Amino acid sequence: MPRMNFNKQMIKQSFLELSLASLASGRPVPHANVPSRLRVREAPQELSHSKFLASVQESLQDTAFELLDNEAFTHVKAAGDVDGMTHSLIYRALERNTGTVGLASALCESMEAVNPEVAAITQHQDPASAGAAEINKQIALDLTVQIASIGGDLLLAIESSTFAPGNTEGDEEGCIFTENLLVPDVTEEEIISSKLVSMLRMLRRLMRLVPMMSRIKPLPQPRPPWLRPKRQLLQARLKQLLRPRRRKPSPQLPAALIKLKIPKL
Repeated sequence: MPRMNFNKQMIKQSFLELSLASLASGRPVPHANVPSRLRVREAPQELSHSKFLASVQESLQDTAFELLDNEAFTHVKAAGDVDGMTHSLIYRALERNTGTVGLASALCESMEAVNPEVAAITQHQDPASAGAAEINKQIALDLTVQIASIGGDLLLAIESSTFAPGNTEGDEEGCIFTENLLVPDVTEEEIISSKLVSMLRMLRRLMRLVPMMSRIKPLPQPRPPWLRPKRQLLQARLKQLLRPRRRKPSPQLPAALIKLKIPKL
């Protein structure tokens, strides 16, 4: 059987093909027979927000994919990690790559988020797309509502905003923070005012419930004897007096005393 000669060029070519195959396995798979978990993936600009990616890396195998699959929030929620839940929500709100400037990313409709906190948030859109300023501002405000529901820092929602182009290589925290490239969609004053507005709305709802609660009649409860009317007390006493009494049987005398004749005086 002839021996095959493997030179360095062939080995290098094989490694190149394997690397390309591994990259291709990470792209969206449109085949209908493939499970939905592997079929659709939204790829965010995770390298720009590296610090949020690294904060949940310990609990996940591949943060760039698992965060989008709602699993990061599930893990940290079970552990009671407020910072981890906050970072997961921020990551959900990050802008997705579309490959074209000014093109808005489509929402993923084939997968539903398990956690309602994640389902209430959508991703930021390209700042050059139509109506991006109003859309991104509303997304940031929606993010503050969900962060407030878990007890996190509301002002961290500003860090989910879009940013100017930068170099992501060798930047562990994220170039938008180290190079000050963040373009805030909302200000701190707007976040605080929106929080106050939401609190006022909740207070108004509670005020509406007050007259409704006053109409609810409490369940009847038996009154203690000292709170009963005098008429009821008299009726109860009268029943006790009219109740027939049972006579106690007389004790039987011993037979010796019965036979004993007492002389007459």
